[in-house]
Amino acid sequence: MRVALAQILASDNPAANLELVADHTALAAQQGASVVVFPEATMCRFGVSLKPVAEPLDGPWATEVRGIAEQHGVLVVAGMFTPTSDGRVTNTLLATGRGVDTSYDKIHLYDAFGFAESDTVAPGTEPVVIEVDGETLGLAVCYDIRFPELFRALADRGASAVLLPASWGAGPGKVEQWELLVRARAIDSTTYVLACDQADPLARGIDPGKAPRGVGHSLVASPFGVVEESLEAEPGLLIVDVDTASVEKTRSVLPVLANRRMEGSAALVSDGPLLTSDERTAPLTRRVGRKSVDGHATMLGVAKVRSVDRVAAALSELGMDGRVRELPESTRTAAEAGAALGCEVGQIVKSLVFRVPSSDEAVLVLASGSTRVDVDRLATLLGSAVEQGSGSFVRERTGFAIGGVAPVGLTSPVRTYVERGVLGWSRVWAAAGSPRTVFDATPDELLAATGATVVDVAEG
Repeated sequence: MRVALAQILASDNPAANLELVADHTALAAQQGASVVVFPEATMCRFGVSLKPVAEPLDGPWATEVRGIAEQHGVLVVAGMFTPTSDGRVTNTLLATGRGVDTSYDKIHLYDAFGFAESDTVAPGTEPVVIEVDGETLGLAVCYDIRFPELFRALADRGASAVLLPASWGAGPGKVEQWELLVRARAIDSTTYVLACDQADPLARGIDPGKAPRGVGHSLVASPFGVVEESLEAEPGLLIVDVDTASVEKTRSVLPVLANRRMEGSAALVSDGPLLTSDERTAPLTRRVGRKSVDGHATMLGVAKVRSVDRVAAALSELGMDGRVRELPESTRTAAEAGAALGCEVGQIVKSLVFRVPSSDEAVLVLASGSTRVDVDRLATLLGSAVEQGSGSFVRERTGFAIGGVAPVGLTSPVRTYVERGVLGWSRVWAAAGSPRTVFDATPDELLAATGATVVDVAEG
């Protein structure tokens, strides 16, 4: 995957910043990039009032970015600000193009080094991953880099790389911290981290004041923490080829995700025992409800256990007891899931949640891992435009995080379709509430369990 990091110097003029987005996207596309990453606050620099420039995701600024991405056939990721009901804004990443149209709201706000971002910015709540050309990418913003649990959560959701737009605050040792943290998070999560900062205003003779305006030094760190490419302080465009296939090799040599004994924060630790390697691959229903032994706690987070238990309970009601299995580690693609289970990639059922903007309805499409859903055909079927559901939308409507959406055990009814390609297999595997858990079923069982309608919406 060829990725471009556009280290621009944004101004306080959203229209002028759109021109920077257009120019750098065109240049990146000419050089073969399929993903173009812009910094945090691309819409408008920090240091001015953000409320007057904030726009909704369907507003004119985001719409123009969508048009730029579509024109050049690339995914564009750019920082903007969206309004909230409490008078603040959200620090939002717009990710659009190549079949993606979603957003991420920055979770960790920069209340440090004398700056109080939370005074004017409301925090996000949900980690977000996107799928582009068969690759799963995580999204994070600036100060998020100081919180390793977020990057591990993105890896658990299947990310092989994390895109990190930033507008890093200047100060003594801050450039060194920036590089150190990017490299550390890459090692923590065994993912690529592609960090795109605003250029340093001082490089152009501009006094940044006290606001975090950027220091430049955008960089790409490998899963082993090696800096593969980087820029200096001035504006520039960094083009890099990311070998996502090497992530799996790195994780086999450095299995820090699989070796974890504490998953998430202490608040997310439940009261069961640690799982042995044999227990991790045993049917989940054999170990649900076990209590702590000698003070040891299970490393499954409460949220994940509840999701998986909900799926197991739903399957039990359908007479499908003992179907849920936990894999040794998260699988980021249908191909990896198939390899872990010893089955064909087509036997892996992808749970894809779409949003119908006209009605705000959620639609779940169950598709074979060997096919891609044609969004235009799906829109024609529904009689309305559709878009990929954001992480928060998926969580709200299904009760699951992206990467673990199960076709049963949803917290609210969702209109469900099964792509016809699923029916060509005698047995299939679907997610069971987390990126590490799956259950098996025949296509007929899956249809009966979900009440889904069979449709033809595959590409080609």
